[in-house]
Amino acid sequence: MNPLFRKPHAIALTFVLIASLGAHVVRAQDTRAGAEPLIRTAVYESCLATLTGDAKLYRSHIVRRTIELYRLVFEGFKEVPDYAAILKDNNLDTVEKFIDASFKAGAAQWVNLSKDEVEQRARAQSNGKLTFLSDQEAILEFGGSTMRIVFEDKAWKIDETEDGKKMFLDNFHLTGATRAKIEKL
Repeated sequence: MNPLFRKPHAIALTFVLIASLGAHVVRAQDTRAGAEPLIRTAVYESCLATLTGDAKLYRSHIVRRTIELYRLVFEGFKEVPDYAAILKDNNLDTVEKFIDASFKAGAAQWVNLSKDEVEQRARAQSNGKLTFLSDQEAILEFGGSTMRIVFEDKAWKIDETEDGKKMFLDNFHLTGATRAKIEKL
């Protein structure tokens, strides 16, 4: 007989360990099952915000890292004379105003959608394939795209940082220092 199992307290300890591991797996499944509707709601509302240009709602559903990206881009735009002039001409003197204006400009492409079409698109996105990477992170796949969702500040939020980095770095002329900060983010 294995020496570990000769003593009754060792046997009891073994059962406690096995039971606690099983309980951890059940809690993780319960946590994820409870998180799924919250994630889908966050994705739905974020998509609605994107399609309608509701920047305040959008900001409430994105992670701090994405907000930091916008801050870096805003600061970087102030360093480039042409972009600085655009910021000044449009009275975009804060990061919040910059996010709002950027967001509303992007939403302009959806202005002709009916309320039903907007809701259908948001529902379709939120109903994508959800995969948990951990109890704090998931990805949602829909229509060939992937969205990263993380648990931050006691809520599930959308992390659009990597897609945003690519978009800003590929489409705007920024200083080397700003590009480096964005790439490092």
